Amino acid sequence: MFYGREKELEDLTAQYDNEMSAVTLVYGNEGIGKTSLIKKFLRGKKYIYYNTYPLSEKMARESIQEKIFDVLDANESIKVVVVENFENLSKVYDTFFESVGKIIDSGRKIMFLLTSSSVYWVENSMVELLSDRTDLISTAMKIKELPFVQVAKQYPDYSVEELLKLYAITGGVPKYLKYIDPAVSVKENVIKLMIADDAPLRNVGIDMVSRELRETSVYNSILSCLAKGMNKLNDLYETLELGRDKISVYLKNLIDRGIVEKIFSFETSGSRNTKKGMYRISVPIVEFWYRYIYNHSSEVEVTESLTFYNEYIKNDLKSLLNETMIKVANEYIDFLSEYKALPAAVEHKGRWYGKNGDIDIVARDMNGDYIVCQCFYSARQMSYDEYERLLELQKYAEISAKYIYLFSVSGFDLKLKRLAEEMEGLVLVNVNEM
Repeated sequence: MFYGREKELEDLTAQYDNEMSAVTLVYGNEGIGKTSLIKKFLRGKKYIYYNTYPLSEKMARESIQEKIFDVLDANESIKVVVVENFENLSKVYDTFFESVGKIIDSGRKIMFLLTSSSVYWVENSMVELLSDRTDLISTAMKIKELPFVQVAKQYPDYSVEELLKLYAITGGVPKYLKYIDPAVSVKENVIKLMIADDAPLRNVGIDMVSRELRETSVYNSILSCLAKGMNKLNDLYETLELGRDKISVYLKNLIDRGIVEKIFSFETSGSRNTKKGMYRISVPIVEFWYRYIYNHSSEVEVTESLTFYNEYIKNDLKSLLNETMIKVANEYIDFLSEYKALPAAVEHKGRWYGKNGDIDIVARDMNGDYIVCQCFYSARQMSYDEYERLLELQKYAEISAKYIYLFSVSGFDLKLKRLAEEMEGLVLVNVNEM
């Protein structure tokens, strides 16, 4: 299934239309949509598609010679060569790139598309392993999660609240979106896909961790704690009773594989008022799974599915959805910035994590002027009190924003609306109308 990759498809087509041979690396986490993108791109073209698996050095050399280069020699009409899971050819990079180099030097126009699902390998190990061969790779294209607006287009009958729930769980990853049945609610999808006895994603979190790492018992314990909100190293130390150095190593492994991220507060003059040394799970479906399924693994086995959802998930979703709103607001600000529709040209953007509360988005332009954004996920309207609270947080951060954007799923009270009409620089964004 092809999800919202029109820009990436245009980029690949532009490279294909180039008169020169090219080697393009397309990489991203498993299930992000690389293969669907490439299949769409290959339509109407003459190509070789080679899906790699780990082999002995001898068998790998023979395989790429037979399946790629012998076929190229015998067929001049082939214009594209796709090598999936390129990292599996680590034993024969020299042979592969030597042959690619000869083709490029011959003047023959061939587009080589190399793919990898190992983001860590591409961004940390590939350059060293390939040595002087990396100059042959003309373009590296990282495929990321679909933004909220693309997910919304796929499910036009869902309300904004339902879309936020869907985005909070799947993170915009096509691999998980393809399971969603738009004819039923997100709640019903969650029950069918993650809670029911035969649910296909019942073990999605531990499957991802065990695929990437060993000693899963320790990693499960760390992720369980993070999912419960124990996001500081000292919290993990006191709960797990492991040495801080050892926990730091495990955290680094999780960070390297994109499962966890270390949180850094946006730097302002009020740095003494910020929280430091925090971590969080960076993959939405992993966070959801550890938070609700793993941390209630006994209950999920013996509780009826709908009852489990209502008791352990339904009333706890608010904090998760507020975080998702912040992600959507960031995408909105990035979109406005890209099209120069913001009142200032943003140079730096982040989140201010304060000891007395957070400012969801802080952006600064080259002149030192600030834009701040605050999100409010609630069934009630965002009130003037929330605005005053944001002003108070700015004092702790020691900033004074020239522009303020407020995001709400339920609108704004009358006092806040009147203020926005009178005050230049205050923008109210109703997420339902965004």
